[in-house]
Amino acid sequence: MLRLIVRRLLVIVPTLLAVTFIVFMLMKLDQTDPAVTAAGGTLSATPERIAEARKALHLDDPVLSQYWRWLKDAVQGDLGQSYTRCVPERPCATTVADELASRVPVTLGLIGIATLFALLFAVPLGILSGLRPNGAVDRGARVFASLAIAVPGFVLAPFLKGLFAVELGWLPPQGYVRLGEDPLQWLRFIVLPAVALAVGIGAAVTRQLRGALVDELDTNHIRTSWAIGGGTRRVVGRHGLKNASIPAITILGLQVAALVGGAVIIEQIFVIPGVGQSLIAAIVSGDAPTIQGCAVVLVIVAITMSLIVDILYALLNPKVRVTG
Repeated sequence: MLRLIVRRLLVIVPTLLAVTFIVFMLMKLDQTDPAVTAAGGTLSATPERIAEARKALHLDDPVLSQYWRWLKDAVQGDLGQSYTRCVPERPCATTVADELASRVPVTLGLIGIATLFALLFAVPLGILSGLRPNGAVDRGARVFASLAIAVPGFVLAPFLKGLFAVELGWLPPQGYVRLGEDPLQWLRFIVLPAVALAVGIGAAVTRQLRGALVDELDTNHIRTSWAIGGGTRRVVGRHGLKNASIPAITILGLQVAALVGGAVIIEQIFVIPGVGQSLIAAIVSGDAPTIQGCAVVLVIVAITMSLIVDILYALLNPKVRVTG
């Protein structure tokens, strides 16, 4: 197991290098001049301030030199300062790293609650569907899963917002309260965005768990367990579900990693102060350091989710522990 974890951790380094380099190069293709942004924007920037900003930010250096300078600082935890909130001659007290440190827990909380909601309905629904294929529950679950997968979270979110917040008034339509300030209010504000994210991944897990369980219950060792008088809890829970959950966990890992991208849009719809909201604002304003910092954080979150799934997969499948 330790060997598997170490191998997965070693993969993180080249992945981060590749992602940060690609994002850095894409920012250079943007027609927005970072020096203009750092000097106050097109409306207030003067040629003198633009020249000062360009010199202070080393924007005249070769592109690879700029990336190397950013990378050396990033390794030490310095992701730079926002071009839109800071100017070279008056550095801000709050850096990009400081801002992201306050936003990452918000995004992680949203992703965590969305995953929990997804599992709360996906696991029971998948098991009930797998136990009685083509039954009433199975047919209803398949229809629901097909519809849920077909409707993206950013399409479902306005519908949930209009129904439960505007029409019924059960939940707040937007905003955020931190968990440490008021846990109950935090839950009220996080329910709708979490559900908007959870429906799609829960449907995918339901379909995968249902299909894997149907196949597993048709194997010889499961039929033998039934034949010798094994109970439903023992046969399904101890033998069938353990093997059937392996492919479901794989799908869950892929879906949770995709939640990182989905959370970017959902945070904007519900005005949640997470990494996604900061990223979209930075893209609109051309704030390169914030974009680069958000990309690093989101990639780390996605890789961490994949690592957790790999560990769970190895716990259920001894072959992975041996070959990993």
